Amino acid sequence: MKNLYCALLLVLWGATGLWAQQESHYTQFMYNQQLINPAFSGERGVPSIYTLYRQQWIGYEGAPRSGLIGFSSPFLTDRTGFGLVVSTHSVGIFQSWLATMSYSYNLPITENFAIRFGVQGNMKNIRLDFSDPSIVKLNDVDPAVLDGVVSSRFNGNFGAGILAKYKEYFLGFSIPHIFPNEIGFNKDNGRLKIAREEPHFYLSTGITFPVGTGLKLRPMVLAKYVEDAPGDLDINVSLIMQDKITAGLSYRLGGEGAGESVDLTLFYQVKQLGMGVAYDVNVSSLRTVNSGSFEIIIRYDFEPQSANDLTNPRSQF
Repeated sequence: MKNLYCALLLVLWGATGLWAQQESHYTQFMYNQQLINPAFSGERGVPSIYTLYRQQWIGYEGAPRSGLIGFSSPFLTDRTGFGLVVSTHSVGIFQSWLATMSYSYNLPITENFAIRFGVQGNMKNIRLDFSDPSIVKLNDVDPAVLDGVVSSRFNGNFGAGILAKYKEYFLGFSIPHIFPNEIGFNKDNGRLKIAREEPHFYLSTGITFPVGTGLKLRPMVLAKYVEDAPGDLDINVSLIMQDKITAGLSYRLGGEGAGESVDLTLFYQVKQLGMGVAYDVNVSSLRTVNSGSFEIIIRYDFEPQSANDLTNPRSQF
């Protein structure tokens, strides 16, 4: 396994060209849409702070781990929003930090229909720690590995998104990082191509509708596309009970075969505090070497919200 990680990271280092999905994904994307679409900044209508942690493939050495802390709030007027997110992602000896600042503007079209536009700027740091004692040197081809160096670089970027809302329905589209960035550390000498960060395209949609006394159903879909990589599709159906407890079931398509995982989600809102957990049951070929993935989110609203805010498209996230 360690040999595999070393080989993969040498590819990142610059031994060949690399186009793949490089952005973190979260099972509880419905409470974390600001990370992928700046148009959701301030969309809930109340100042909120939240934190989220994900441990992927429990029991698998060097497996991906992701975490973030974010802030979202209306800004000056109820039509504009402001957001901040600081996130980190690690796998093996690779680690990245991302800081994002976003702004959104809501444009009402009719009483029930509005379009929200968002833009963001971000700064990313990527780091490879070849001094990690767990590295197994396969051969003597890279001086960085032999010398045990720690390599780091910074990249800046911009993103944009749009969110359309009609009554209890929403549709969003975004590109969080528009411009391709070099993320390898070797220079392109014409023979060796270095790793690049490619634009990721996100499409999300959902609707909330009543199904009984005190019960509402909320199906949602999140699709992600990046050139020359397998597509990702998260399908979630959640049942909202008494506007307090939200229990959901998700299915994530991606990878090979039947898909990647079946996911269970649970979110509880008590006054201004919301807490959620998710557990992914892996159904891919990796299912025999890990015990699934786990996620937890905590969110606090600085102003009280009405009961309807939990399921209204303006603030269901």
